[in-house]
Amino acid sequence: MSGRVDVALMVYPEINLEKCIHYSLVEEKIVLVSSNDGPDHFDEYKKNNTSHFFITNEEGCSYRTMFERYLLKHDICNFQTMELWSIEAIKQIVMSGLGFSVLPYITVKEEVDSGKLKILSHFEKFDPIYSHMLIKKKKWLSPAVEAFVELVLNSISETDKRYHN
Repeated sequence: MSGRVDVALMVYPEINLEKCIHYSLVEEKIVLVSSNDGPDHFDEYKKNNTSHFFITNEEGCSYRTMFERYLLKHDICNFQTMELWSIEAIKQIVMSGLGFSVLPYITVKEEVDSGKLKILSHFEKFDPIYSHMLIKKKKWLSPAVEAFVELVLNSISETDKRYHN
């Protein structure tokens, strides 16, 4: 909003800013992940005798907030939280077996596909989270910004066609 950037990409439940041109891109799949030798189901982590950490990023992160809201609503409060500043660091700590995390699937797809992390089964129903592109409203958008926006929207469109055909 300060004008320091022309385009911002973010993951958030819903957003409505009057000072920005806004594109809602896709719903992000949020997953619970653990190390391969950890429990297969989130219910194992919810047991009161667990010594596993909820490994997450900074406060205010949309998917962390969504997950913590869910835990509070369902009176699940037996996790110690380990807060890190990088998704890569979170993945490494989870792989080491210290606990579980809640992350967008796109950020862990490679590790899940290669068998370094596993997706936890669960019965929980989480609120949806979407990726958004915000563009500062100006009288004139530079050709570079216009080209970037077009590239992102075309990329999303092509990806969407591949998944739905």
